[in-house]
Amino acid sequence: MELTGCCFALDVPPAWRMETNDGVVIATSDESFAGFTPNVVLRESRLRRPEPTSLAAASQANLAVLSTQIPGSFFFHVEALPDANAAPGPAERRRLWAFSTLKIPEAHGNALCLVMIQDLLVVGDVIAEVTATVPLMAWHRGSVYESILDSLRPLPSRDRRVPTPTRTSSRSILTTGPATATAFPGRNWTSSQIPFRRWPGRSLTCRKMPSRFSTT
Repeated sequence: MELTGCCFALDVPPAWRMETNDGVVIATSDESFAGFTPNVVLRESRLRRPEPTSLAAASQANLAVLSTQIPGSFFFHVEALPDANAAPGPAERRRLWAFSTLKIPEAHGNALCLVMIQDLLVVGDVIAEVTATVPLMAWHRGSVYESILDSLRPLPSRDRRVPTPTRTSSRSILTTGPATATAFPGRNWTSSQIPFRRWPGRSLTCRKMPSRFSTT
């Protein structure tokens, strides 16, 4: 099944459910694990001044704030993946890998470990952010969730619409509020609490990827 936004599309399994919430497209799995339903969220935003550094700025902005918005969460790996659709800037997309935890009744007081995989892709003056969230117990290298992310592509020019919101600068980054609301049921996110917001002036070091997740 094709999940379509304003300027981008990706493929999800036919049995998945899809909905649109305030311009954000959300797809949820037809099966749950320990009470959690894996989901994929597509959010798009227009850049008024796209630059060759737009992708890097978006990646750094998201890396900087995850642990402050979702305590105990952290990014553990960043990949630069070739993508001929990307422009301006290098012909690549960024894939960010993070761990998070969630306490749910089905876990009997234990915290459920979640893997959050996020792709960022800039095409012209639009940036797409796709986030897949899945319990660690249901994830494996080369899983369907990575296949979904790999399918991210721009729509033909004639089929594109202007996404909202519009960003005044390439350093104004997307948020993933609906993604987090889906991934963490029971939380009500306000505009000041949405994760992955930009946190300027913060230097960071990305942890080395564990050998278990090595891509070589």
